[in-house]
Amino acid sequence: MIKILFKNSLIILLLFFSNHLLAQGLKGKVTDSAGLAIPGATVQVVGSKVGTSSDGNGLYVLKFPSAGAYKVRISFTGYQTAEVAVQIDNTVKTMDFALQDTKELLSDVVVVGSRSTPRTNIESVVPVDLISTKDVKVFAQTDLTQILNFVAPSFSSNR
Repeated sequence: MIKILFKNSLIILLLFFSNHLLAQGLKGKVTDSAGLAIPGATVQVVGSKVGTSSDGNGLYVLKFPSAGAYKVRISFTGYQTAEVAVQIDNTVKTMDFALQDTKELLSDVVVVGSRSTPRTNIESVVPVDLISTKDVKVFAQTDLTQILNFVAPSFSSNR
């Protein structure tokens, strides 16, 4: 009984480790030109849905469906996107990427919202309400959330 259990356990362990030995993938670190980690950088295989993002330390692990030649795109807002050709075999390769900063190419980001008079609350994609002090003084309420509930139809708050 113990020999059969030992033999079955050994087979399961070998299958488990052989799966890891035959795994193909890419791992590494995404940094900026100064060598600082970039958390949240996107690492994806061009032309497929395979991708991942770097963790808080800039580390990533990308698994490929099969061995072969692939193009990997690395991107993050504020940095130049990089594309690298990689040859994947039945091992996990280590490849680090350093993205170049593009601060001089970025301009100010301005977010503009509006709610024109003919548009109803349901038709508005993103509600923007301007509330003057005159509108707030009309109500005898002392709780700010209650006043905003009355003045702004898009604001909803419960006590």
